[in-house]
Amino acid sequence: MDTALINTRARMKEKGFTLLEMMVGVAILGVLVSIAIPNYLTWNARYEFKDTARILSSNIMLSRVTAMSQNTTRTITLSVAGDMTQYNSFTPGLPNIIFPSDVSINNVLPMTVGFNAFGQKTTGGAGNQIINIDSASQPNTRYVLTITPAGKITIVVQNF
Repeated sequence: MDTALINTRARMKEKGFTLLEMMVGVAILGVLVSIAIPNYLTWNARYEFKDTARILSSNIMLSRVTAMSQNTTRTITLSVAGDMTQYNSFTPGLPNIIFPSDVSINNVLPMTVGFNAFGQKTTGGAGNQIINIDSASQPNTRYVLTITPAGKITIVVQNF
């Protein structure tokens, strides 16, 4: 048999990668990661912003339902502690929540949202109570929570 043919067959049976193949693979992976990370960070900031608005809206609704089911009054107070926006719930079972660092309430704080035993709003005057939620990472978007005197809560996204 030919020696060259035997060497070729022996090389084909070898398994693994050469150093050059590994370096090319790592370089391709590095380029893909460098493209993906900024997109992930933008997505994550948008998600945290939306999630904060959704959680606040849900907890305000839960406070209203709790007031009605327990035939009492319930309030949530939005405030600033240091450089962090937070809200304190005086409804049993609802935790105090601290907003992500780039999310803030664009209203005069502290602000109280309260409900009576009939589910009606007891704070914020006779008209609708509006809470504007802004994010430093999403400057062209705002979530607006509106609480009617009857206690209905709506959330709307404003893009400008």
